[in-house]
Amino acid sequence: MGKRVSLNGPKSYLFPKVQHVSAKEFREGQKKAKKPKFGNVRTDSFPSKLEASVFQVLCLREKAGEIRDVKRQPSVKLTPSITWKVDFSFTHSLTGETAYCEAKGKWTEAAGLKLRLWRDGFGPGPLEIWQGNWSRPVLVEVVVPRDRV
Repeated sequence: MGKRVSLNGPKSYLFPKVQHVSAKEFREGQKKAKKPKFGNVRTDSFPSKLEASVFQVLCLREKAGEIRDVKRQPSVKLTPSITWKVDFSFTHSLTGETAYCEAKGKWTEAAGLKLRLWRDGFGPGPLEIWQGNWSRPVLVEVVVPRDRV
């Protein structure tokens, strides 16, 4: 007669014990690190290296006394149904005016629409547009809403 094999014996690797998990735990285990949509590289707690570099520039301006109260990712309501979460906001030390800052590596259609709305007077204040790469961020444009010109 053949030899009996115990499931708990030396050949238990053929029949591993089943671990029960909930559906939620299973879905979380299936999630993999997604590759960023535009190929950006996360740095510290910033979504891109360019944004981290612009933040460093703003910190230097703050230390120099040019600006104060730098805030990350404030929401700006352009219309009742359109909100733009710009990268930074800050206050000019001399005038006390709040300004906004956006670091853009790649322009999307939605960002272009929000920029047009900002130019047409829906923006609450000046918007600095920074482009370039992480090693050389460049202030490309300061958009002032039409009603403030």
